[in-house]
Amino acid sequence: MTMLNLLLAFLAAYSLGSGAFGFTTFTRNVGRSSQRLSYSELQLLSKKDSIRRSFVWKRTHQRLHQSAEPSNEGDDALSSKMDDASLFEALNARRTELHSERSAIHEKWKTADCRSEIQLVLDDWVRRVDMDQYPVMVAGSARGSIYVADLETGDVIAEAKEVHDPVGDDVENAWELDDALSMLYGDFDGSGVLDVAIKGDLVVSAGREGGAKIWRIDAPAGKLVPQGSLMALQDEHVTSLTIDTEGRLWVACYNGTLFAFDSHESSKTSVPLPLQKPLRTIRMKANILSISICEELGCGVAATSTGSVRIFSLEHDKVLAKWNPFQGRTYARSATIVGTSASGDSDCKSSKSEWALICGGGNGRMYVHKLNVDPVTGTLLESRPLFVPLFGSKKRASGEMKPSHNGPVVCLTPASSSGSGMLVSGAQDGSVRIWDCTSPIETVHSSDSDPLSSPSVAPVDSRISLRPRCLYQFMGYKVWLGSICTDGLRLVSDGSDNTIFVHDFTQDSEDL
Repeated sequence: MTMLNLLLAFLAAYSLGSGAFGFTTFTRNVGRSSQRLSYSELQLLSKKDSIRRSFVWKRTHQRLHQSAEPSNEGDDALSSKMDDASLFEALNARRTELHSERSAIHEKWKTADCRSEIQLVLDDWVRRVDMDQYPVMVAGSARGSIYVADLETGDVIAEAKEVHDPVGDDVENAWELDDALSMLYGDFDGSGVLDVAIKGDLVVSAGREGGAKIWRIDAPAGKLVPQGSLMALQDEHVTSLTIDTEGRLWVACYNGTLFAFDSHESSKTSVPLPLQKPLRTIRMKANILSISICEELGCGVAATSTGSVRIFSLEHDKVLAKWNPFQGRTYARSATIVGTSASGDSDCKSSKSEWALICGGGNGRMYVHKLNVDPVTGTLLESRPLFVPLFGSKKRASGEMKPSHNGPVVCLTPASSSGSGMLVSGAQDGSVRIWDCTSPIETVHSSDSDPLSSPSVAPVDSRISLRPRCLYQFMGYKVWLGSICTDGLRLVSDGSDNTIFVHDFTQDSEDL
């Protein structure tokens, strides 16, 4: 570095330290106004300014002396650049590796390349399951018991035996319970727990007696410690439970009311969960049979007894839209939101993200409707959440998915929350089906073909802009199949009597 360059650097540093001409403008911004400082404050700042000038001069003086001596600064800079390059290369390699792993898992989902086996055996029929982080899961039984288990070891971690009324004969509003059970299970009511949810050491369960019970897992003691029941629900018949990643407990009641509670026991108010008032209260004006949350879009969906699906906001007490695909022919038993981007590694917030609402009915039919997502932010347009094609367009935003199930579609869930485009459906026909919601089928085929034996020739309507296709199905489940959960790597469900069956896509099918 030449002496002239050092001098210029000194002048630049000096200017930055003391103002353009060595003077400091002593004003302090307060909102939009400027406040003139007092004389004592001016003296203090002037003293600080002198210290800063002295520091700048000493640093420049050292550089002048160092320039005359041999220096390794060039080598150090080169080494630093090499370190940065190596770090960038390592991060990029790891990114490529993760992308490759996700693509491999996505391909295994599409080709049914997984290891399927029984991971847990209980002494009671399993009626409901939920999972937070594999391998820990919770199950509700036909006798009204709650079990928390490790699916890797097959051991029960904690349990609460027969804590719910398995039948509900002596409850208040028995007529409402009977009506709800007929919608939920039809002719195949296996009795027991209505729903369960788990998050960390928190477990929530709903039985036929009404309300919802709160539990904490005590693994060393091998039991679930009761925390009480949600007082805000009283004797309401709960049909669906879920806990989102922010810790909000969503509770759907058959009377058409949806509640949200703070499962972290409200750090702001330190009120125990059973005593809390709801964070959200949303009235659907229709009996709710199930709910599903999509945090990526900031909304949820509720399937109702009238056959309509309601889209609701996670941040406001309001329903955003109503969709009625069944036109009064049957009830909407289940609903969910799935990403339909063309890549298995889609970014939920990218400009290319696309999403669709899918629902299943009491008659086994399934319908899809494209959602209106902002192309820039990737968020749902709350003012117009349901996509409407341009006037004159030959494409439709909604349509029926083929083939239909042969029984009520009791559960729908995305294969993962990353918008992979894979959907799982379960019905009382004893089947669990895997759907690809990303690849449109360009050719209309004969309805006489068997889409399950040859998925690529599934009959479709060419006018529908979204045409999810059924890839394959898992058979052998009982008609009491009621719930499915997945972490994107494994598929866990009930419907196998007293066992929990796991389809593990991290393992190869030939490993059996």
